[in-house]
Amino acid sequence: MKQQSWVGFDLDGVLAHYVSGQASHFQIGDPIPENIERCRAVMRLGYEVRIFTARVDGGLVYQRLDPTVDNRTVEVYRQVKMIETMIQEWTIKHLGESLAVTCIKDAAMIALYDDRVIQIEKNTGNVLGLDFLLTPKREIGFIEELKLKNTMIDHLRKQVDLHREKARDNYWAWDSRENNHLESLVDSAAILISAGDLRGLLERRL
Repeated sequence: MKQQSWVGFDLDGVLAHYVSGQASHFQIGDPIPENIERCRAVMRLGYEVRIFTARVDGGLVYQRLDPTVDNRTVEVYRQVKMIETMIQEWTIKHLGESLAVTCIKDAAMIALYDDRVIQIEKNTGNVLGLDFLLTPKREIGFIEELKLKNTMIDHLRKQVDLHREKARDNYWAWDSRENNHLESLVDSAAILISAGDLRGLLERRL
């Protein structure tokens, strides 16, 4: 019998705010609105959503990270059913229903929303997006700068279009105010061309 496909959402740092070293394993942070809505949208499409979290691994992660960890801490993590119930109560409150909780990836999982994932295109070895581990920090900064420049260019383009419309509508109104529209059009266009040239250089460098 074919398994029903499902979508995983990480809890800490994705659906809920997480601060490293947070006081209790039985605490869940406040919901992150953007990702709560994203999760609801996936649910509206008819997909089963599961909470994908190491909180229900029975303490294995803690033991691997530090074999000398206090046994009382591990015992807390072994209370899997209690932790699962706590998470499901949180999902009822913020997502409207009790969602399954797991720490196991299987063949039926078709997507995972997570803050630590680097996505690889299937069977190709190509990274989709940014490989933040292997990309030098200076290049990451360079990419962010490029994004900012693109945003500025898009804004300038809108300004040019606006001035062009005003100039067209008031072509025969030769007062100083309308002349300013024409001057603004020329100035903005010059800046746009300059920024466009810069974007080309940036893109070629990447």
